[in-house]
Amino acid sequence: MAGVVATNTTLTRPTSVAAHPVSAQAGGLSGRPLTARAAEVVALVRDRAGDALAVIGSGGVMDVDDALALSDAGADLVQVYTGLVYGGPALVRRIAAEPRRGPARGPLGRRGRRERRGGRVRHFGLRLQEATDRLGTLCVGVDPHPPLLAEWGLPDDADGLARFADACVEAFAGQVAVVKPQSAFFERHGSRGVAVLERLLADLRGTGTLSLLDVKRGDIGSTMQAYADAYLRDDAPLAADAITVSPFLGAGSLAPALDLARATGRGVFVLALTSNAEGPGVQHAVPAGGGSVAGDVVATVAARNAGLDGVPARPGDVGLVVGATVGDAVQRLGLDLAASGAPLLAPGLGAQGATVDDLAGVFGAAAHLVLPTSSRDLLRHGPTPGPLREAGQALAARCSAALRHP
Repeated sequence: MAGVVATNTTLTRPTSVAAHPVSAQAGGLSGRPLTARAAEVVALVRDRAGDALAVIGSGGVMDVDDALALSDAGADLVQVYTGLVYGGPALVRRIAAEPRRGPARGPLGRRGRRERRGGRVRHFGLRLQEATDRLGTLCVGVDPHPPLLAEWGLPDDADGLARFADACVEAFAGQVAVVKPQSAFFERHGSRGVAVLERLLADLRGTGTLSLLDVKRGDIGSTMQAYADAYLRDDAPLAADAITVSPFLGAGSLAPALDLARATGRGVFVLALTSNAEGPGVQHAVPAGGGSVAGDVVATVAARNAGLDGVPARPGDVGLVVGATVGDAVQRLGLDLAASGAPLLAPGLGAQGATVDDLAGVFGAAAHLVLPTSSRDLLRHGPTPGPLREAGQALAARCSAALRHP
């Protein structure tokens, strides 16, 4: 059996129809009396089946919110019957156009559900390994800064931003392992820009491409917990597969994000050696106990990735951000990146000066963990999705060859 259709009709008589003259007749009811019960049954089926079966939600879908309720309950697809009879084909168009929907090229989306298989949370490191084995290691940065919007012939507003994001999804979803939207370029457009970011994240779900939201959040206590809830909670509107965080208020301050990510099967990439010129002043600094600030960050991440027997897991759920432009800093600081088991996000290809040929020298024995990242240099091939996709595939192949990935 490949899947389940849930549901058909209900034998219950809700109070909304109990007074109707025919309510005492035998038989099942469809339409609005079935709406709430259908969502309950879909949630039950999804909980019992995990990801082993496809779930098609059906029953009581009279408007867009009803379709989204089934999606949130765990439906991969939504089927419309009575609503189509009374609402006509326009209902289908409204559901398809709904900005809160899931992937435009895949299932409607299970926005509130953890990444599971067989009812168990699937850890981020394993999902990342599956994606890179299938699609290569390239991470594409989606950075819609004003000059790039202008280069694409788009206005510097939320509408231009939406057209930019849609082109990136069409070009890269299902074609590269990771897409990394830079949150700031969406936030600068206010609530409408954040809504575009929400839709971009939703459109990536179910495509095989993981989303890594570049927010670089870092704080303490309840504030850090709030940031974690915003991006790593199952039902968060801005939930991504992974986020970036800053450890420079103390690596221990990241515990709320690391704990929640672990519980929901998501990833966290911690800044360690960044590609900006100002970074070494902090990251190379020597703490009172010796070593370096970056070394302390790497040690914290390695401890998080360690298995029960003390041996680092391969791959880890907690990653590091190490710029492709840091030269010999990894060696000079004595950082054992390979032992950390951390996937290594490596920004800086192209516009920031790093080349594919630099990667092996920068990362050495940890080259197999690297996720090379390109944004502006790759996005200049837009705005047409076809050339963008081709440029991404070509760069992914070059990165795999340079890092000796099959």
